[in-house]
Order: sequence, then structure tokens, then C-alpha cells
Amino acid sequence: MIKTYTTSSQLRALVTISRLLCFLLISVLLGCQSGDGADPEDEGGVIGTGFILQGTASEPRRFVTNDVQIKSGSGERFTTRLGSGNRFTFSQAGGEGPWILRTALGSDSFRYGISYGDGISNIHSYSDLILRNWFARNDLDIDTEFNNQGRFSSLPTVAEYAANADAVFAIIPQVLESYALSGDQLLAASFSADDTGIDQFLDNNPVVLDGQEVRLLLTDPLSNSQSTTRSDVLLNSDFSQSDSTPPSQPGAVRALGSAGDEIVLVWEPSIDNIAVSAYQIYRDGMLVTTTPFPVYTDAGLSVDTSYRYEIAAVDPSGNTSARSNAVSALTLAAPDMQAPPEPTSLTSLSVNGSRVELIWGQSDVGDVVAFNVYRRIDTETQNLLRKVTSTVFTDATVSLGITYCYRVSALDASGNESSLSAEICLLVSDQGVGNPSTGGDGAVAPLAGLSIPDIDAMDCTQELSAGILTENTLVTAGCYSVTQDIELSEFVNLTLAAGTVLKFDPATQILIGTNASLTSNGSPESPVVLTGHQSTPGAWGGLVFNRTNNPANLIRNTVVQYAGGGGAEGAITVFSADGDKTRIRMENSLVRRNANYGLVFPSRGTIVEGFTGNLITENKFPASFTYDLLEFVTTGNDYTGNETDVLDTGRNVFAKDIVIPNPGMPIISNGIILEDSDLTIHAGVELRFLGPEGIHVDGNLLAEGTTDQPILLTSLVAGRGQWEGVTLSNALGSILDHVTIEHAGGQHSHSDSSLDRAGAANLYLRNAVAALSNVTLQEGAGYGFYLDGDSAGFSVFENIVVSGNAQSGLVNISNMHDLQGNSNLGGNDIDIIDVTGDRLSGEDAIWVDTGLPYRFSGAYSIENGSVTIEPGTTIVAGSGTQFIIERSAGFSAIGTSANPVIFRGETAASGFWGGLLIRSDSPLNKLEYVLLQDAGGSTAANSTATMSGAVRLACSAAFPASVQLLNTEISNSAGFGIYIDPEGCVVDIGENVGFINNQLGEVNLP
Repeated sequence: MIKTYTTSSQLRALVTISRLLCFLLISVLLGCQSGDGADPEDEGGVIGTGFILQGTASEPRRFVTNDVQIKSGSGERFTTRLGSGNRFTFSQAGGEGPWILRTALGSDSFRYGISYGDGISNIHSYSDLILRNWFARNDLDIDTEFNNQGRFSSLPTVAEYAANADAVFAIIPQVLESYALSGDQLLAASFSADDTGIDQFLDNNPVVLDGQEVRLLLTDPLSNSQSTTRSDVLLNSDFSQSDSTPPSQPGAVRALGSAGDEIVLVWEPSIDNIAVSAYQIYRDGMLVTTTPFPVYTDAGLSVDTSYRYEIAAVDPSGNTSARSNAVSALTLAAPDMQAPPEPTSLTSLSVNGSRVELIWGQSDVGDVVAFNVYRRIDTETQNLLRKVTSTVFTDATVSLGITYCYRVSALDASGNESSLSAEICLLVSDQGVGNPSTGGDGAVAPLAGLSIPDIDAMDCTQELSAGILTENTLVTAGCYSVTQDIELSEFVNLTLAAGTVLKFDPATQILIGTNASLTSNGSPESPVVLTGHQSTPGAWGGLVFNRTNNPANLIRNTVVQYAGGGGAEGAITVFSADGDKTRIRMENSLVRRNANYGLVFPSRGTIVEGFTGNLITENKFPASFTYDLLEFVTTGNDYTGNETDVLDTGRNVFAKDIVIPNPGMPIISNGIILEDSDLTIHAGVELRFLGPEGIHVDGNLLAEGTTDQPILLTSLVAGRGQWEGVTLSNALGSILDHVTIEHAGGQHSHSDSSLDRAGAANLYLRNAVAALSNVTLQEGAGYGFYLDGDSAGFSVFENIVVSGNAQSGLVNISNMHDLQGNSNLGGNDIDIIDVTGDRLSGEDAIWVDTGLPYRFSGAYSIENGSVTIEPGTTIVAGSGTQFIIERSAGFSAIGTSANPVIFRGETAASGFWGGLLIRSDSPLNKLEYVLLQDAGGSTAANSTATMSGAVRLACSAAFPASVQLLNTEISNSAGFGIYIDPEGCVVDIGENVGFINNQLGEVNLP
């Protein structure tokens, strides 16, 4: 049983699932009962005998098999079968808990549940959402984790799963209450999949995942009408997060007398950043009730009396929206026997393996309270499937390989039903409804596969009524003249049927405002055509969608041409705002011959529900998108054949992962900033930056090109420092392969100072680690690469070219060992690698010969580890530089006769730098084939001992020090070649050790 405890601080209630605590961390499972005092964090364990895993799998669709797949936390796999009522029982599971349960729906779609031991663990869309949300918020994918061999990377504890469950069920408390159920019963109560009780709730109120978007289909058990939540909730959202943002104001409220003592209220669902949990119903200014559904029947009223109503929306945090505009209605004085008109233009929005989405038009919608959706399969008669309150419907009960035929009727408040609409039949497949404008290779067909009539020859003398539309409007096939703007009021729909041609006067446009919708639904044979009276680019304005989160926004089999006039940036422009987004679907359409851009989507967060088979051509520019839309609008579309074939992107800041696919043309960028998110750049992408900004990723950059399709990050105008470059921070898994970064290194001061860089570079890492292979860093105004601090580094450094920059690179002494020798770092103005930091601690480092000198400046301590310097390496020391080998460290510089290790001053002057201060007695301390020059001078301020020699042994009887020298030459020291403290020092001077021009001599005599 699940119990909920609420604190006065309004923190999310912690759900305690006591059944899930009944297992042990030992090999034998001891039985227990709820309330036995088990520690809620002791959710691991090894199952022995006596474990029974059981539950019910409930799903409105058909499972493709009766198998329940089981994977333990430690990776063992088992399978059991669904029995009568979709119940399952299994007693042979092993491994460490918890156990993830999975049923298959087809097309790589699954439902998940979880078991922590003895007790009931049901599988359905809510258990699935709870788990998927936990995995997504932990940057994991549950499908990948289940399919991988071996252990899960991580699994929720009992407390975490319980808290997630509570947060999800807190969205729908009144929905559950209306069915006399609770969240704990959905997860852990015994039931059968028999369309009653719990199973009836799950069938009538399923969770629908549309990509990463979460929607709930909620059914009022009293009116049996279904509605869809309209919230900006993604799968990785924190459902438990308390916020202060109220829902949107309820709109399109309809109040209709249904009887002598009843009025039915229907409205469009509000939008919230998490969810709307309830609606408050006000009658004549007084709160009369709350309901979780956007429909309510107000009963017990007086006959032939007027009542005034307002609606307010409430979210789980208690935030309340503004009240809706007041509407009034009369109870009926006499029965209403007049049925409304039948719905028109029934069509599919989308079809996939898990659902069918339908849309239709309705005249006189103000007299309609609901629609009946009928469905038949094959030759069956039409059966009532669902009653809904909107002209958009989602059927989440479909199965793969079956053809479903739909018709729709309209209902008024008195229950009068219209005649049925025309029928539409759809085959459900994992390939969707097909794409008539693409060939087998996925290429967009000429003219997007549309048969376009001779528009110039059409006589468009019939004028379309324009201005502000306050009622749903259907425009049937024909040619119409538009002489002024068409502006759609809130929740008003304009439907353009197949064969409609609209010719616009100059600068006129269609304005689709807040929550209004345009449904332009042509066919390949009879497309909708939107054009100007004059066949010239810019002859009319275009389409403007402005903050309309309406699923009825559809552009399908439509031609938009000769637009972009009157100051419009694009033929089709889509605006969104935080909490007020636009939702749009565009398929198999042609956007051509427009002034400026074909498409302009300048706002973050626009919801693209479908975008494929479109041809954007013969415009000045094809399109301008925000980065977060690129992965949804490029694949399966053609943007070529414009005056300039480039895609524009604005400068945007995102707190979510972004994917940049290859559109087959350059992308022009004003910069991108990602906060705690990853950026993926696909092979073949060419990003050209306008400057001065660049790429800032507070997360991982995954840029993996190929030999044939490298990634190019460059400037729009060639030249050093034209843009900032790439900055990576606070992540350890970046990958750059077959990538060129060029013309960067421009310094830019950000309004957010945390984005500012300590130095100019093509590639800049701060508290970040990246794997670099086949990377070219060239023609930059600063360093090729810059590792800022001891937490930055390269996990891979292979086949790197750094050339044509002001300087090669900068590293910290802690990450010098990340550089490898199989690269070409030369050909810069200054061919040297600067080394910052002041200590190397706790690791064994190898400094390789990269072909360039390393330049040090200051005092550097080697602590608790060792340094090995490979043959051919050159160390250039700035004034006062000193290397201190502490007592627990080792230091060896071993060259060869052909490739000695060289230490020299940045200026060839006696005593220009300090030298080597050895406090260590490590047997690793060795100088062989070394040239040590220009040392013995004054040292950096933090040195604790003067040098008096190029090599100084600081030792005592208690703390000895030692070093071995072979085939080494010490020259040009301002003091001795070697200076030895009086006690505890061992200097082994072997053969071929030479001392040249050291001012105080070779070695002092203690």
C-alpha cells in the first residue's frame, strides 16, 4: 500500500510503498509485512527462494506478445507470460533488485514497471511515465538501459520512485477521485484487465508520449467525454517542482442550456508549464465547484433563467489563472429538438504505430458541446469509440497492421446528434501514413509532389470575407480574392479545403493569433494555393502564427508563393514565447518565389509536431530557425535552389540538449549557449559564425564527423578572430572527430561574465575533458587550444593539426601529459606551448615531445607522483622559473644522444631562470642526455630556497635527497652547476657529465 504524508512546507509528499521494502540484501529472502520497520533505502539485494513477482499489465492497445520481460538490477534476464486478465506471476527471478518489468507494444515501443521484491507491481502507462521520467532526469534512456547487456547504470531507490509517483499523481488528484481511486492502487493493487475498476481508469485516461512531450487523455466518467491536457511538459521535467507560474486563462468557453434546469459548460483546456489539475467554476460570481475536466453540467437551476459563468484554471502548486471571459446562457423553456450541422473535413493529423490523431471542422461550433467519434475495423459496423469536447482527437487504442475507419458527429447540449461526417480510413503502421512527396530514397519530389493548377489563368472574382474572424470558417474549393488581412480570434479555426486558391492584395496576410488555428489541408491532386494577385516575389505578406498552441495548425499539400512583402521577413513566420508556444505541423508543401526567407521560426520552444516532404525553393533565402528546431525541420525536406542556399539561426540560450543535423548547406549562426546541456553536431555540418560570439557548451559537445563528411566550424567572412570559437565547460565526455575550427579566437565580453574566457583560442576548455581525433585548429587570432585550469584536459589527442594561429596552445601543468606526439602543432606565429598552474600532484605524468617547446613561467611543484620527460622535449623557462621536486615525488628527464631533453631560458642569459630544486630521494630522479642551460638565477617569489646552482639538492639527515646524472651538460649557470646541502644529499655523477661556463663552478663542496 502507498501512503502519502504532507508537510506544511508544501514540499512534495513522499510516497512510502511499504510492499517495495520487503526484501533483503542477503541471498535468502525473509518474508515481511507492511510496517515491519524496514529501511526504505535498503532496496538492493539478492533474491533466493520464496520471491513472488506479480501484477497486471493494462494497456488500451494490444500487446504484440504475452511475454513480460524481466531484468534485474545486476543484469540477469527472465521472462514470464501474461495469463487470464493480463495477470502475471513469477517466482524464479534472481539477481540483485530492483527488477524492471517490460511488455512490448510493437515498433520498439514498450511499457515498463518496477518491482522491489514481494508484492504487486503493475505495468501500465503511469508506471511507465514514472520510470521514464526518472531515467530521463538522470540523463539515461530506459530502453537503452534495458537492452544493454550487464547491469543497469542506475535505478531509482524506493524513496525516489515513490516521490516520482507522488509527483505524477499530484497532477490528477481529482481525476483519480472521480473514479474513486488513488495512485497507490494503480501501482500496487490487484486487478484484472477487464475494462472495469482500475483497468477502466487506465483505458480511459492513458498517458501519451509524443516524442519527449507528455500528454494525458482524461475522460470525465459522468459525461464520458475525453479531453487532452495542453501543457508544456517534457519527459525530463521535474513534476515535483513547485513554481509560481499560473496556467493560461481558459478560453472558448461555451455555456449552453441543455434542459429546463441544466446548463452545460465546455471550454478549451488551459496550458501550464507542468499541468492543470483543476478548474474552478463560477456562477454569477460565486464559486460553485471544481472539476479536473474541461466540461461541466450545472444542474438544479431554474427554468428559463439566465446565468453568467467564469472559469479559472489551477495547477498542482496552487497557482490560479485569470478567470475566463464571462459567458451567459439560459436554461431551456422548451425542449430543443434541432440537431447541429454535421462535422466536415475529417482528416488525419498523424498516424503511427501507437496512435491516430484526427482533426475536423465544425460550423456553428458555439452550439456544440461534444463530438462522437465512431470507428470500425474492416467490414464491421461503426461503433461509438469516444466522446470528445474538441475538434482534435487522439485514438490511443490502435494496433499495428490494422485499418481503422472513422466518422464523427456533433452533439448539442440537449443531446441532439448530427448526421455522421464522411468516413476516413487509415492503416496503422510504424511508417505512418506515408509521404506522397518523397521517393523511395527519401528525396523530396519536384514541386513537393503537387499538381499545381495554372493560377494566372484563374478568374478570382469572388471576394473572401476577411477582417477579424470570430467564428470557425470553412473555405471550400474555388478561387477567392483577399483584399485585407484575415485575423483569427482566439480559438477560431480557418480551414482551407483541397482545391482552395487565395489571391492576396499587396501586404495582406493571414494572422493566426493566440490559440487560433489555420488548417490548410490540400491534396496532391488539388493542393491549397496561397499566392498574390501579382506573380512577383513580395506581392503579399504571408502567414503569421503568433503564440498559438493549437494542434489544428496544419499546412499540408499547400503552395505558398510570392509572399514576403509589406516588411514580412518570411512567407511563413512562426512566433512563440515562454509559456505561450506555437504548435505547427507542415507536410508535403511547396514554399517558393518569396521575397526574403521562405520560413522564419525565430522563437525558442516552437513545437513542431510534423515537418517532412516540404520543398523550400526559389526564395531569396530558404529559412531561418532556432537551433532547437533544426533536428525536427531538416531531415526529409529540401531547402535547395534558392538565391542563397544557407540556413540562418539566431543567437539563443538553451537549457536543454540540442542536436544540429546536416541540412546539406551551410548554417549561419550568431552563436549558441547551452546551460547544463549537451550539443550534438552531425557529420557534414558546416557552421559559419557572424561573430563575435561562438559556441558555449556547459556540458558535452559531441561533434563526430567522418573522412567523407567532416564538420566545419568557421566564420562567415574569412580572417583571424572573426568569431569567438568553441568553449566547453563542466563536463568530461566531449568528443571531436574530423572537425575543423578556424578563423576563431576573437575576444568577446559577455553580459554574463561567467562566459568570458581567460584567453583567446579556437578551442577553449574550462573544467572540461574532450577526446580529440583528426581535429584541425587553424587561422585563429589566439591559441589553437587553451586548457584553462587543472580540471581541463584531453582524454584523447590524436592526429591534431594546429597551424596558422597566433600561438599553438596553452595547457596546465596538470594536463600536459594529455598531449601526444603524433600530431602537427607547428606553423603558427609563435610555435610554443604555454604551461600554467603551479603544481602537479598525485599522478605519474609523461611529457612527450610534441615538436614544440613548452614554456613555463613561475614556480612549479611536483608532488606525490612522478614526471618523465621523453627524448626531444624542450623546456623553455621564463624569468624566475623553478621546478621543485618534493619529497614524495620523482623526476626523470631521459633523452638520447640524437634527441636530448633541453632545459633553457627564454633568453639565453646566465641565471635567467632558477633551475631544478630536488627535495626527493626517489630512485626515479635522473637526468640523462640532458642539456640544462641558463639556470642558477633568482627564483619566483613562492620559492622556499635560493638556488645557488642550476640543480640544487635541498636535503638533511632526516630528509635526504638524491639524483643521478649521465651524459648531461649543465651550462651558463649564475651559480654552481650543482649545489648540494651539507647533509643527506646523494649526487651520482656518471660518465659524460659536463659543466660549461657556470659562474661559481661545477659542484660545491659541502
